[in-house]
Amino acid sequence: MPKLRLSPILLVMNTALIVYGLTALLSIWTAYDERLSESTMGAVVLSVVLYFVFANRLRQLDVQPLFAKIVGVVGLLFSLFFISQFGHQVYIETPAIIMTAGRITSFLPGFGIFIHQNSAATVIELLLPIVFTLWLMTTNRTRRFFWLFTVAVFLYAFLLTYSRGAYVGVVLAAMIGLAAVGARRLSGRQAVLLVMGMLALIVLLIGGIIVIGSSVPFVASLIGVTTSRLEIYRNSLMLAGDYIFTGMGLGDTFAMVYSRYSLMIFVPQITYTHNLFLAILLGQGIVGLVAFLIAIIAFYVFVIRVMVVVKITELDPLFYGAWVGVTATLIHGLTDARQYVESPFNLPLLFIGMALTVGCGINALRAEAFEDSTLNRRRNWQRLRLITVGCVVLLAAGLVIFRKPVLAAFYTNLGALDETREDSVISSNLREDERESYLKYALSNYEQALAIDPDYPNANRRLGNLELNMGVFEAAVPLLEKSYAAQSGYQASIKGLGLAYMWVGRTQDAACVFKNLADVPGMNSELYTWQNYRNGQDQVLLSAYALETAAILEDFQQTNMDVWVLVGDRFQAAGKPEKAQEWYSHVLQKDPNNPTAADRLNALGLKPIKDFPDATCT
Repeated sequence: MPKLRLSPILLVMNTALIVYGLTALLSIWTAYDERLSESTMGAVVLSVVLYFVFANRLRQLDVQPLFAKIVGVVGLLFSLFFISQFGHQVYIETPAIIMTAGRITSFLPGFGIFIHQNSAATVIELLLPIVFTLWLMTTNRTRRFFWLFTVAVFLYAFLLTYSRGAYVGVVLAAMIGLAAVGARRLSGRQAVLLVMGMLALIVLLIGGIIVIGSSVPFVASLIGVTTSRLEIYRNSLMLAGDYIFTGMGLGDTFAMVYSRYSLMIFVPQITYTHNLFLAILLGQGIVGLVAFLIAIIAFYVFVIRVMVVVKITELDPLFYGAWVGVTATLIHGLTDARQYVESPFNLPLLFIGMALTVGCGINALRAEAFEDSTLNRRRNWQRLRLITVGCVVLLAAGLVIFRKPVLAAFYTNLGALDETREDSVISSNLREDERESYLKYALSNYEQALAIDPDYPNANRRLGNLELNMGVFEAAVPLLEKSYAAQSGYQASIKGLGLAYMWVGRTQDAACVFKNLADVPGMNSELYTWQNYRNGQDQVLLSAYALETAAILEDFQQTNMDVWVLVGDRFQAAGKPEKAQEWYSHVLQKDPNNPTAADRLNALGLKPIKDFPDATCT
C-alpha cells in the first residue's frame, strides 16, 4: 500500500486548529474572572487534542468500524437515558403532544440530572448519520436489527428534543449528503435534476413557511425564535467589535458583559449568544474565529477531494455518515451554540466527528492506491505557498490602508477589557485601588483610540457610556452622538445617547432617541426605575428628568395624575419652579379640577400655562 504524503489541505487544517486552540488558552487572560473560562477553555483544548489523536489512530482500516460502533452504542445509551428522564424535566416550549409522549416513555425514576433539549439534539444530530450508515453497511441480520433499533431510538429522542434548529440542520445536511451521493451515482443529467428538485423543495418549504405564518404552532415558534435570535446576533456582533482582537473570554463571561455593554442593564438576561461562530468570536476574538473557519473550509475541501479521487464503491459509508453529521452540527450552530455551553461533552464530539471523517478519507485515498505525481505534489505545495504569500500581502496591505481604524480598534479592545474588569457590577469583590487602576487604563486606552481616529464609533460609545457611569454627562453627549450616527441600530448606542440627553435635561431629545429601541415599553419601565434610584441618591433633578422623559415617551398618555404632580414636585425641590409650573399646568390641562396641582401653583404664586411646546419627534 503506497504511503500517502502530507497533504497541503490537512496541513492548513491542522495548523488552523492549533491556532484555534491557542486562542482559547488566551481567554484565561482576557476574561474578567478566569474561573468563568476555565471549563470551556479546557474543553476547546481537549477537543483539538482529541482530534489529532483520533485522526491519527483512525487512519487504520480495522479501527474505523469498531470506533463508529463504540460511538454509536454510547449515543444509544445517551438517547435512552434522555428518553428515560424526559418526563421528569420541565421543558417550557415543548408542545403538549410531545410532552405527553415523553412522560409515557420515561421508564426510569428521576435522577435529578437536567439535560437541555438543544444539548441532547446536538449530540444526536451528529451521531444519527453515523448509526444510519452502520445500519446500511451491516449484513448480519441480528446486528442489522440492532442498528435499526438504534436508529429508531435516535429518531424518537431527536423528536423529543423539539430543537427546531437541529431539525433544520439534519434535514439540510441529509439533502447535501444525498446530493453528493447522487452526483456520483447518477448521470450528469440525473444529478442536475436531483439538485434542482432539492432546491425547488427548499424554496417551496420557505414559501410555505411565509404563507402559513402563525397559523401553525411549529412554524409560528420557528419564526418567533428566528426573530429574537436575530436581535441577539446583531447586539452580539456589535459587542464583539469592542473585543475584536482578544475576545472577552470563554465560558460564563458573556452573560454579564452582554447585559452591561449591549443591553445596558444590570442583571444578566441572555446566558449565551445562540450562535456557534459568534460564540467563538466573542470568546476568542477574530483570530480564533478565522482559524476555526479556515479549519472548517479545509475540512470540506478535503472531503470534496476524497469524493472526487476515490471511487464511490471503494469509499466507506462511514465517511459520508461522519461528514454529514458534522455538517448537521455546523448548520445547527448557526442558530445555537451548545458546544460552548455544555462544552465538556458537546464540543469534543464535533471534533471527533471531524477526526472520523479525516481518518476514513485518508484510508480511502490509500485504499484507492492514489498517489500524486511528483509534478502534482510540487504544484500543490506551490499553490499553498502562493496562497499563503497572497494572504500575508493582503493582510499587510490592509493594515497599512486601514491603519487608523485598526489601531483605534486595538486600543478600544484594551480599554474594553480594563473597563470590564473595573465594573463594580461585574467585579464586585475588586479592591478599590485595583478598580481605580483599571479605570485609569480604560480611560487612557479609549482616549488613545480617539486620538488616532476621532470618529471611531466603538471608542466613542464605550468612552461616552463610561463617562455616563462616572456622572460626566455633558462630556458624554458629543461622544455618544458620534457613536449613534454610525451605529443607530445598536441598543447600546441608542440607550447611551438617550440617557446622556436625559441627564443633561434634554428630555424631549432623549425620548425621541429612546423611541428607536426595539422595546420602548421596557425602556419606559426602566426610566421609572432610574427616577427612583436617583431620588434615593438625593439627585432630585435627575429623578425629575427621568420622570419627564417617561411621560414624553408615553406621549403624555399617563392617566394617573399623581405621577405628573410628582414630576412637578421633583422639579420644585430641585429649584426649577418654571419646570414645576409646566407640569402642574399639564395636570390641570388634563384634569382642570385637580386640587393638588392647583394648590401647588398657588403656593408658587404662578398661573397655569395654556400653551406647551411641540413634543413630537422629527
